[in-house]
Amino acid sequence: MDTVALADGFSAFFMDKVCPLKFAVNSGLKSMYVATPQIPHTAPCSFLSTFTLVTAAEVAPLIQAALTKTSPLDTLPISLLTQCTAELSSVIAHLANLSFTVGRFPTLLKVGLVTPLLKHPGLDTSEYKNFGPITNLTTVSKILERLALAWLKPLIVSSPNYCPLQSAYHSAHSTETALVKMVDDILGCMDSGSVAVVVGLDISAAFDTVCHQTLLGRLDL
Repeated sequence: MDTVALADGFSAFFMDKVCPLKFAVNSGLKSMYVATPQIPHTAPCSFLSTFTLVTAAEVAPLIQAALTKTSPLDTLPISLLTQCTAELSSVIAHLANLSFTVGRFPTLLKVGLVTPLLKHPGLDTSEYKNFGPITNLTTVSKILERLALAWLKPLIVSSPNYCPLQSAYHSAHSTETALVKMVDDILGCMDSGSVAVVVGLDISAAFDTVCHQTLLGRLDL
């Protein structure tokens, strides 16, 4: 098997997969009239314009909580990183402060190792569409993300515009809590004699088709 050709084939498929979807979405939106919804927004109670400097004491527990599985991209194995927490936490804290101050994420830490994994056992391995890309990131990059999230999350969650029914990527929430909420609503409708209608959407490459400009505009609200 030509591994280079196989890797190039997967790369081209994953990169080209989103283009037709974006084109179809844009074409569909342009061909239909949609009234602009008047969504009320409440002014946030607080603003975050700069990050407070990170300390080594904040980095140390993140290193200790890191998964024991070392990424192939890691310069240092997790075992060595955890053993030298006291020394390396200051280094990572300094790196985080530089990144937060200038507003740029280190270029080398943006590199990920993409591995195609079969979506379901038994699928045809000769079809690219039966695989999903899984990106493996460096441990240090994940620590920097968690340090930024520690400041962003309280601000987002405390915003009056934050949806209380958000389940994905929300601590103590999951698909299970979402299903419990949905079942409870359906049972409530049945008890009151009302009709319940459930609509489920399975959007292919949903995250990849999000317009970045629209997302940034929503974050400004």
